[in-house]
Amino acid sequence: MYGRDIIATRHWPVDLAVSRTGERLYLVNFHPPRLWWLPHRGSISLVDTETGRERRLRRHSVGVVALHPEGTHLYVAAESSGRVSVIDLARRRRVARIRVGVRPRAVLADPGGDRVYVANGGDGTVSVIAMWARTVVATIHSGRWPSALALGGDWLYVANQGDGSVTTVDIECLTGRGAVPVGGTPEALCVSPSGDRLYVATSRPAAIQVLRTDPLEPIGTIPITTRYPQPPILSTDPPLEPEPSAVAVSRDGARLVVGLAVPGTVQVVDLAGERIVDEYELGLGLFEGPSRIVADPRTDRFYIVCVGPDLTVLG
Repeated sequence: MYGRDIIATRHWPVDLAVSRTGERLYLVNFHPPRLWWLPHRGSISLVDTETGRERRLRRHSVGVVALHPEGTHLYVAAESSGRVSVIDLARRRRVARIRVGVRPRAVLADPGGDRVYVANGGDGTVSVIAMWARTVVATIHSGRWPSALALGGDWLYVANQGDGSVTTVDIECLTGRGAVPVGGTPEALCVSPSGDRLYVATSRPAAIQVLRTDPLEPIGTIPITTRYPQPPILSTDPPLEPEPSAVAVSRDGARLVVGLAVPGTVQVVDLAGERIVDEYELGLGLFEGPSRIVADPRTDRFYIVCVGPDLTVLG
């Protein structure tokens, strides 16, 4: 169904953001030290999606990243420091450093260009940053260990790994509207292009939980299985379950692309038939599967970040 390609990178991407036109990828990279006890470094780089050429923009600590809708600034949240750095891309300089909550795990820029949302896993909150003021304007209590975010219409959806729920936040009045259990540990989530469905990738059990968004309620489950066995050296009884770790929806809303940390594959799920129609082995080790999948806004391509060098492109 999809072709597969590789974009060679100089270091190990840990997160990425794609421009509105799909012409540029911004990577936050980990630089593995030559000796394990030495301190690690990080950087931000730019990849031209047409040529695959990568250009380093600046040194920076490792974190999760979001891009301003106009492509002018990057927002990089570092879990170790509890701060969000604002990077001016024209000048390649950090212009602000904003303290948020404890151990930020996800960051998301509002397409309207007004706010940035940060999920703080360590204290169970979501920080709301005003882009123009570059300061936190609200802190919203979510659930235990929030670690993924998605926007749909007037709602922000927060995946809470610690209590197996999704919290809904009204972004107009910046208040939480309660949490809905999803039956498993939510690892990632995305909203359909029409905004009427929320897809939550869960582990234990491995599944895609399908929720109606108005009101937020579960309406179905798509079980996740894999045809790739675990390596004999790591065989367990019972066998390890597949572990979804990333998810994205196609532009037409017909398919999901789901990354599995175990066994290190990517699956394509047909939403109409609620079934897995394809699976791609990435040639990685166990637990080294996708950590982030981002859909290209103008094509049917998906960019996949794994543990290790290079980017996988599906499409």
